[in-house]
Amino acid sequence: MGLLCSKHIFDIRERRRDSSLLRDCEAADIRDYYLLGDKIGEGAYGQVRKCHCVETGELYAVKILPVERPDKSYDMVRTVVANEVNVLEKLNHPNVCKPREFFEDEYFYYQVMQMYGPPVLVGLNSRFAPNVRYRNGTQPLIAVRLPEYRIADLIKSALKACAYIHSQRIVHRDIKGDNFLFESADVERGELVMVDFGLAVELHDDETLKKACGTVRWVAPEMLHEGYNSGSVDVWAVGVLLYILVYGCYPYDGKVVHNVLHSIVYEEPAYAPVAPDWEPSSATEKCSVLTFFVSCMLNL
Repeated sequence: MGLLCSKHIFDIRERRRDSSLLRDCEAADIRDYYLLGDKIGEGAYGQVRKCHCVETGELYAVKILPVERPDKSYDMVRTVVANEVNVLEKLNHPNVCKPREFFEDEYFYYQVMQMYGPPVLVGLNSRFAPNVRYRNGTQPLIAVRLPEYRIADLIKSALKACAYIHSQRIVHRDIKGDNFLFESADVERGELVMVDFGLAVELHDDETLKKACGTVRWVAPEMLHEGYNSGSVDVWAVGVLLYILVYGCYPYDGKVVHNVLHSIVYEEPAYAPVAPDWEPSSATEKCSVLTFFVSCMLNL
């Protein structure tokens, strides 16, 4: 019996409200329905591959997570996956990922979803600055200076996703560059889509969350300090993305995690571009990245 329901019981395409992760159901084999293809991405928790629907031939992406990890118990991984399924079942918005189906077998969990483009920073670097490298051979965080209108478009789409999930009382809690994908391969004009809801949580009235989670350089100060009871932690992380697009670097960075977290809580970021030619070009940007952020929010 499987936690994740099979093709015939849990299919988000049809938004079946009688489906439940708590229901025991016979697990279907994903290979009966999809042909797994090339790997297109990999992260700390698993990998993403192309897949084709056996019935229609349509192209999708599948996120594959191991049932067990050396640093996490079986129950913990299972809880994260179940949480993501439960959250995504409640959401339906153009700037939020569209899951199609979920499967599990003895070794892996599989989340089949619409095929999207690359993560925002990876996509911009690959399209506009594929050959830029640091001295150690790695690619910089962001190697292209975007026009202000394009930065505004990207941030606006990210904020639309935040506004929607917050209207549904959902807080993502792990917003970062890797969790915003372009809606298609068109990185010059496409909007962003929010993905990876494994750490998302549903807020309840008068509830203050204390748990710090997410990714170090993207975490909000209230998550580290007094706690939070709104989507402010997500908005902060979108602000970090804006800072990166404007200045080419993180607002808070360093080699020692404790020092980075201390700076996030107690210090102002240094509004200094990564290189002289990244100097903000317009009056809006020169005023402050915060002013630019607010202008994006007002134009939602």
